[in-house]
Amino acid sequence: MDRIYENPWLGSSDYLSKMEEMRQGQGIIDLVNTYLVVSLNSGLVGLSLFVLFFFTTLIGVSKVLRNKIVPLNQKSLGNVLFSTMMGILLTIFTCSPMSLVPLMYWLFSSLCLVYVKLNSPPNPQLISESTM
Repeated sequence: MDRIYENPWLGSSDYLSKMEEMRQGQGIIDLVNTYLVVSLNSGLVGLSLFVLFFFTTLIGVSKVLRNKIVPLNQKSLGNVLFSTMMGILLTIFTCSPMSLVPLMYWLFSSLCLVYVKLNSPPNPQLISESTM
């Protein structure tokens, strides 16, 4: 937390050099919280944007789930996507952004966005402009 307090807004790129006291016997500094790594790299501004993206994605899925016109099978898919995304957001609290972890949370968030776009009512203004 001291490294975050040094550069709270935009983060720092050399935070690992200041964390030598945390180096383990294997020679690594183990950061096992994705939110912590994002805030160290990008500061609280970057962390806010990171969390806000997932939050707005989940709000979009929940709006589709509340829509009474959406068929039951589409609501089931939405429930699965919403629950999986919540599970991923909880999981990245306990794991570092290595290997396939970032790929999975960006993949599922994009699936949520596609789900929202496919189940949203069409914009009448865009339809009238495309027929011109």
